[in-house]
Amino acid sequence: MKKLVIVSILMTLILSSFGLVAAQHDIQIGLSVPTYEQDFYVLLVDNARTAAEEAGVTLVVPETDALLDIDAELANVQMLIESGIDVLLLYPVDDVLSLGAVEAAAEANVPVVLLEADVLRAASDIEDLGIVGVVTTDAEIVGADVAEYLCTELDGEGTVITLMGVGLTGEEEVALESQPAYQLMTAYASSIETYFTESCSGITLLVEGTDTYTNADSLTNFSTLIADNTPDAIITGDAVLTIDVVNAARRARLRGLIVIGLERSDDVLGALEAGQVTLVIIPDPVELGSSGMNVAVAVLDDAVSDTMMTVNAVRVDAELAEQYRPSCDDDEC
Repeated sequence: MKKLVIVSILMTLILSSFGLVAAQHDIQIGLSVPTYEQDFYVLLVDNARTAAEEAGVTLVVPETDALLDIDAELANVQMLIESGIDVLLLYPVDDVLSLGAVEAAAEANVPVVLLEADVLRAASDIEDLGIVGVVTTDAEIVGADVAEYLCTELDGEGTVITLMGVGLTGEEEVALESQPAYQLMTAYASSIETYFTESCSGITLLVEGTDTYTNADSLTNFSTLIADNTPDAIITGDAVLTIDVVNAARRARLRGLIVIGLERSDDVLGALEAGQVTLVIIPDPVELGSSGMNVAVAVLDDAVSDTMMTVNAVRVDAELAEQYRPSCDDDEC
C-alpha cells in the first residue's frame, strides 16, 4: 500500500502533551462518523480508540449508526454533548449540511476537530464555529502524487484530461468560490498542472473548462474533448462523475484508459474492483483516527490551537478496494 509523503511538524509537540492532559482529569473525546457500515470508518474508529487508550483518555462513540443521514448525525452529536464530552471529533456526513452539528457543539462550548473536511472552508470557519483543529489530506500533495503516478505509467508522454465537475447543481445560493468542493478540486487541478509543467512536460494536460462545475456540464465537455483527442488518462474529483465518465468512455470505445477518482463511494469502489477504474485516492483512515485523537488531546492541554494537520493518502487499487467496501454479509450486499 503506497502512501503519499507528508511532513507534520506538529506531531512531536502533540505527542508530548498526552501525559499532561490525561493526568489532569477524566478526559472524554466524542467521535461521530457518517456510518459504521463501511470499513473505512470502522478502521478510523478503531485507531482513534487505540490512540485514546495510549493517551489515557476515554473515547465516546454513539451506539446509533447515523447511516449517512444529516438528522441522525445531529442527534448523535447532541447525545455526545449531553454525555459530557470535552472535545468532539467529527467526520462530517456533508461538508456544508453538517455545519448544524458543528454549531450545536459551539453552542455547548465543546471544541471541534474536523476529520477530512475541506481545509480552506474549515480555516475560514474556525473562529466563529469553535473549530480548533482540522485533520485532512493535503490537496497539493495528492495532486502531485497523482501526476507523478501518471507520468510513470505513461512513460512521460500522453494526454491527460482533468474533469472539474464536483457535483454542484448550478442552483447553489452562495458564490462558487465559497463551495468546499470547488476549492478542493481547483487545488487538485493546480497541483496536477504544476507537476506536469515542471516535471513531466511530455504530458499534454487538458483541464476541462466549466462555469458551473456541475457534473452534467463536465460530462458534456468531456464528450467534446474526446471527439478531438484520444486521452490516455482521466482524473475526476466527484464520485458520481467518475461513474458517468466510465460509462461515457465505454460508449466511446476508449480502450486502455487510466481512470483516477479523487472521491470514494460504493459505486466507485465497485467499478474499481471490476477494473473500470484504475485508482481511487482516499485519506488513510488509520492516520485520520489516530491523528485526530492526538490533536484533540493536545488542544485540551493548550499545547496547540487552530491546528491544521495533514495525513497520508492511500492509492487504492482493485486489490485493496475490498478493505473500504461496506461491512456486510454476502446476502446483504
